[in-house]
Amino acid sequence: MESIEFIQRYPSFVRQIKDVIKPEFYPITDNLNEIDPHDLITPGTWFPNENSAFGFVWSLFLMRLNGFIHPSSH
Repeated sequence: MESIEFIQRYPSFVRQIKDVIKPEFYPITDNLNEIDPHDLITPGTWFPNENSAFGFVWSLFLMRLNGFIHPSSH
């Protein structure tokens, strides 16, 4: 999957995550929806398939989930 297709599909990937999580975690997907996918990848970014592109977005969700559940003590 080339970068332009990822950018076009990004909202769909976020929606797929929202469809399977508990409502209490919706603020995380709302945050992901606010991110411009152009800021996440470069024009030369390439994913071998749709699953790896979705996995990238899923990893963004999980990183934010970790911060959501275990806020920093700073």
